[in-house]
Amino acid sequence: MRPRELVLRGFRSYTDETTFTFADRSLIGIVGPIGSGKSSILDAVAFALYGKTPRIAADTKSLINQRSDSLHVSLTFEVDGVVWRVQRVLRRKGASAHTLYRLEDGDYAEVADKEKEVTAQVEALLGMDFETFRRSVLLAQNQFAGFLEATGTDRNKVLKGVFGFERLDEMREAAKGRLDRLGGRLQALMERRASAEGDRVLLATRQVELTAADERAAALAALRGSVSQADDLIREAETRAAAAAKEVAALDLLVDRFPPPETTEGVFAEADAAAGALRVAEESAADADSRAAAATGALEAALAGIGGRDALDRAADLVAALRAAVADRDREQIRSAESAGAAAEAQAVHASAAAAVEDAVAAAASARDSLTGAALAEDEARRALHAAHQADQVVVIRAGLAVGEPCPVCTQLVTALPPEIGAPALAAADEGVALAIAGTAAARNADTAAQTTVAERRTAATAAAERVEATRAAVTAAAEAVAKADAVIGEQTAAAVSILGDGDPAERLASMRAALSDAETADRAARQVAGAARAAVDAARTRRDGAAGSLAGLRNDLSNLAGKLGVDIPPGDTAEVVEASLRTLREEWLTRHTAADEARERANHELEAGRIARVELLEGAGLAASDDIVEVSTEAAKEATRIGAEVRLLEGRLAELDALGAEEQALVAASGLLERLHTDLRPSGFLEYVLDERRRSLADLAGVHFEMLSAGRYRFSDDAEFNVVDLNAADLVRSAASLSGGETFLASLALALALAEIVAREGGRLDAFFLDEGFGSLDSEHLELAMDGIERLVAGHSDRVVVVVSHLPEMRDRVEDLIVLDRDDLGVTRVVSGAAAP
Repeated sequence: MRPRELVLRGFRSYTDETTFTFADRSLIGIVGPIGSGKSSILDAVAFALYGKTPRIAADTKSLINQRSDSLHVSLTFEVDGVVWRVQRVLRRKGASAHTLYRLEDGDYAEVADKEKEVTAQVEALLGMDFETFRRSVLLAQNQFAGFLEATGTDRNKVLKGVFGFERLDEMREAAKGRLDRLGGRLQALMERRASAEGDRVLLATRQVELTAADERAAALAALRGSVSQADDLIREAETRAAAAAKEVAALDLLVDRFPPPETTEGVFAEADAAAGALRVAEESAADADSRAAAATGALEAALAGIGGRDALDRAADLVAALRAAVADRDREQIRSAESAGAAAEAQAVHASAAAAVEDAVAAAASARDSLTGAALAEDEARRALHAAHQADQVVVIRAGLAVGEPCPVCTQLVTALPPEIGAPALAAADEGVALAIAGTAAARNADTAAQTTVAERRTAATAAAERVEATRAAVTAAAEAVAKADAVIGEQTAAAVSILGDGDPAERLASMRAALSDAETADRAARQVAGAARAAVDAARTRRDGAAGSLAGLRNDLSNLAGKLGVDIPPGDTAEVVEASLRTLREEWLTRHTAADEARERANHELEAGRIARVELLEGAGLAASDDIVEVSTEAAKEATRIGAEVRLLEGRLAELDALGAEEQALVAASGLLERLHTDLRPSGFLEYVLDERRRSLADLAGVHFEMLSAGRYRFSDDAEFNVVDLNAADLVRSAASLSGGETFLASLALALALAEIVAREGGRLDAFFLDEGFGSLDSEHLELAMDGIERLVAGHSDRVVVVVSHLPEMRDRVEDLIVLDRDDLGVTRVVSGAAAP
């Protein structure tokens, strides 16, 4: 397997789509800081091929980048000159996709689209399953010792896949399959030879049976013609008998559709009675219509006498309006009397309010004079208090003065003391001011109360005056309303008299309405009588129409019967025509029924004769009357044919015996050869020998590489168990598990180098190696030796590619073709260089 191109998106730390090209490249180094996605490239190769990685086999959705909803991986690779492409898609939600394509004529054709099918196809193409791949092709990080530490069985599995030895298993199974098929054929041949004598006896018996079968088939064929003729005669008689029976049945069904005589007589009698009743009803209706016309005339004359209904309605409206006008006038007269009383009462209230205003004004003037006197007394008391305070200050200041010292008020030197005065009466002055203030407040309150009383009484007087004006206006309006109502009464009375005449309008209206009501009652009664008469006419007509309908229905039934019988009847719905048609149809039915009975009898007689003749023919040939001659003759012919075929088969089988003997000898020889081949190819036989030889060759060549890589200290043992020989400890044989981490990496690398060389010598399928880290455990000397060995893997092999993953700076110096990776602050891989071929 030689990879060409790897495309990945949403895979581990690769968010965006990234393409790595391996075509035309041999030794590739993948370098970058820890966590930059170096190992993810090798994981992507493994995932593309097998749907899993060395570290993740089950929970593969964990490979999806945390910022992506899906991962896409595509690997294009070459096997034996054929280019393939495998694509795998995983989604966090939804179905995954797995597809394998093959390059054909420049286009990729789909080969498989199911996960298991794709993986199985890849395993077949590479000749190895996932475990073999990771132990021989992909040395994953921390898993270099996979082949070294594997069991013998697992090592054999790897070698079988690498060298294509699984084909030996396929050859063994193919030999077993062919041996089983040959054994079945041999068993059949032996059984055939054993049955040959029985075939000879059976052939003689079948030949006698064939002669008898041919004779019987010929006799039945001749009888078949005679029976066929008899069957034709029987079918013809059956047809005629069935037709005659059908005609009789149809006529029998029609007999019930003929109406009985008593029904037709009743229809005719009802038609005559209905016609007479209609004549009497029409005469009564004419008389009632005449009486109704006279009553209507009297009603119209009464209406004309009063000028029509419109005049009477107008008079009624006028009488109603007159009553309403009188009622309005009476109400206005009452309202006028009430307004006059209210006006007198308002005038008295107004006079009383005016007198109260004059009294309040006098009281307010007196209160104002008292307030003025109290204010003067308060001013006098305040002046007395002020004088007392000044005298008191003089006494206080004089007590603090000294001759020759500055005055505390004016700061001038005192030359002489002022005369001494007595102490002022301050308390009496304060009391006088308080009494004066109280007197002023009382006078002011009395003044305010008097002014309020004046205002209130003036407001009441104004309201009383307004009330007087309002009542006077109401008296005037009431008088005007009474006069207006009287005028309306006069107008309504005159209008009513003009329609109803002199007298009380209400009485005249009642009299006219009574006369009109009598005329309307007489008119309604006459109309009811006329209506009843017309209803009687309608009933008589309905009866006549019913009788006519019965005649028409009878006529229609007879027309249907005539159609069924194919007879024409005369037109018309009179009783005479219908009765004549009925007689004609009954006569025709009887004639046709008699003819059909006779035809049925003749056909049944011929049918019975034909059946007797047929039975005699069959019984003459030894058959039952119920046997089907066609089926019997056909079965006889088939039996003769079957026996003839069996005779020919027996003759052919006996003729084949000599040829079968030669075939049996050839099969015995081939079976022996296949049995030996199946035995030689068993796992413990030739395959074990070949695998042992490959293990020894691998151990020997790997030992040489291991000795060189370990600077002459180690090599592998000669027993093909891949134990380690410590050359610095007197060739001590040690288990590979006793090696250190770096020594284990060198041992695994030595095995990989040796395996690649052996495969290359024999044209094997190991065209790619993937080494992930492991170099960090080596010192500079062993690192140089390891790189020398890796370079030898690709030296002289242009079609082989080796991909080495390392974070060591020495890798940048030693490998020219580099894929340089980095990562951003979010942990997303960034390709610095080397994604495409240089």
